[in-house]
Amino acid sequence: MKCQQSSSQRKFKPSRRTILAAAATVGLCGFAANQNIQNGVAQATRSDWRAASHKLTNQADLKVQILIYNSAPILGYGIAVEMFLAADFMHAFSVSTVGSLEENYVSILGSVRTVYSLENAPPVDVVIVPGGPFHQQVGRDLEIQAYLRNALDDGATIYSICTGALLLASAALLEQSQATTLHVATGALRQLSPSTLVEDEVLFVDYRNILACSGAGASIEATLHLIERMTFPEIAEDLRIRYLNYPCPAIN
Repeated sequence: MKCQQSSSQRKFKPSRRTILAAAATVGLCGFAANQNIQNGVAQATRSDWRAASHKLTNQADLKVQILIYNSAPILGYGIAVEMFLAADFMHAFSVSTVGSLEENYVSILGSVRTVYSLENAPPVDVVIVPGGPFHQQVGRDLEIQAYLRNALDDGATIYSICTGALLLASAALLEQSQATTLHVATGALRQLSPSTLVEDEVLFVDYRNILACSGAGASIEATLHLIERMTFPEIAEDLRIRYLNYPCPAIN
């Protein structure tokens, strides 16, 4: 099941509740995703979903690939991966890793092994592009640029998180487009891609099959939006209740 092309744009501005929930979730999800990804393929625990579960019974997995490179922080993509895993009932999504080589890559929280190299990666529906401290060096990697362009041309959604948008700009994927990135990197994004309308003070921008979100915390809402767009609203709503609705009162 391939993602449908979309020419519409959606921008999302955060509420105070969303910001607080994101901050509370960042550390936990990043650690949990590290445990799931250590062996390369993230395995999901099936849940007994109460709505719309029968709709995906006979549909193929949606393939999600995480672009891995040295020093790519697991926290940068950990929340998004955790959300895809939570939605991975009835084989809705399968998550794998891809990099320049099939090898272990060094990260802050440990090593991550890629399942596929860029050359042998199978067709994909979503590519997660995390940001990181060495985005400029990675952005000059012609093999990574070609992989991203080919995936987009084949109909995949490219999902950049934080400064991952700078990698997309380096690959000329944001020309005459709209995007966002980490607030301290908006100037760099405008320099790399002058024709891009860079949005400030939004959580994410979804435009022409490129979803760009402004940071790790923002990836909660951005991933929910993407899951809803690619599957069914009931799934995203169930996840929203689980991740963003807290029954306990605030402590003053």
